[in-house]
Amino acid sequence: MKFLQKIYNIELKMRETLGTRFTYLLIVLAIIGCYFLGYCMGKIVF
Repeated sequence: MKFLQKIYNIELKMRETLGTRFTYLLIVLAIIGCYFLGYCMGKIVF
């Protein structure tokens, strides 16, 4: 829960400095990056 709060605080600061559009772009990129990493790891393992 504290970890989520930390992420939320960082997200709020980023939103203040860079704007919402950039924040959403960053979140989408992070999700795609995690998915791609998982896919690559799966291909190597299996």
